[in-house]
Amino acid sequence: FFQAEDGIRDQPRSRGLGDVYKRQVQEEETFMNPWKIPFFFEEIFSPPALKPLAADIKKEESKHFVLSVNPTAKAHLFVLVHGFQGTSNDMKTIKNYLALRYPNILFFCSVDNEVGTDGFIADMGFKLAEEIAHYISARYPSPALLTKISFIGHSLGGIIIRAALPHLQMFRRKMKSLITLSSPHLGCMYQDSKLVKAGLWFLRAWSKYQCLTELMMQDNEKISETFLYKLSSSEGLEWFQNVVLIGSQQDTYSPYESSRMESCPQAIDDKIRGPHYHEMLQNITERLKEVRVSKITVNFSISESSVSTFIGRAAHIRFLESEGLMKMISQNYSHLFE
Repeated sequence: FFQAEDGIRDQPRSRGLGDVYKRQVQEEETFMNPWKIPFFFEEIFSPPALKPLAADIKKEESKHFVLSVNPTAKAHLFVLVHGFQGTSNDMKTIKNYLALRYPNILFFCSVDNEVGTDGFIADMGFKLAEEIAHYISARYPSPALLTKISFIGHSLGGIIIRAALPHLQMFRRKMKSLITLSSPHLGCMYQDSKLVKAGLWFLRAWSKYQCLTELMMQDNEKISETFLYKLSSSEGLEWFQNVVLIGSQQDTYSPYESSRMESCPQAIDDKIRGPHYHEMLQNITERLKEVRVSKITVNFSISESSVSTFIGRAAHIRFLESEGLMKMISQNYSHLFE
């Protein structure tokens, strides 16, 4: 397993202008608190044609810190997509940390779905695809200047990214990495928390949130006609070199097995809906045969006792706030950003 520190930063007190002028860069000390260290358990599924992950990491160790940016260099674009009822600001912590570590990468936080995550996921995917295409055309006067496109999606954002991919076929040869943080790829049919399940039912009934109906796979009487089932057969995932699926058993908002694209005990026991669940899983697995897939389980240290912790929301939000998680990804998975 991997272990990444989630430290407490101690802001040094100012000692006057003289010291500021004497040294232009002042390092910030980080004190690791062992009670705030998230643990990571990883499974890697690599096609035979790919090099071992360890070799990739060793190869890139000398490239982590680039102090100058060549404005004419070919660029790697990372698109960050927020989740349900979120905003682009939700992804700012992730963006800021990774941008400091990889200054030669462009990080773009999607904004076009900030007021529309309660609608149809297909519509959100189309809007995201248009937003990306417009950004690329405005940012890159020549298509050759853009060499790679990668994505980070939180929660519903990971599903929106998948819905956008069929509309981004013109960039399929540039796709590099897809990282999803607690995204329910196989839906929320099998929700362990009865409290969360009741909350989702209430939101669907009271607010008519179409996306929640689709995530619960109740947008059609036939499961094979639901949006998520059809999405499992949509093209796009096979374009990536790397797919990283990160989930946590502490997060009950997004079912653990769904976020990692795995079978679950409820689906095995369910003789009616279970076969459709496994068909979706098989459809996705077929598209990932030539892709290096990493499945990561995160265990956050959450000491506070609150309703948010009890219902699993605290862990769901911690994906956006944990500096330890970002350190682990950037330091141990540098091949995603090369």
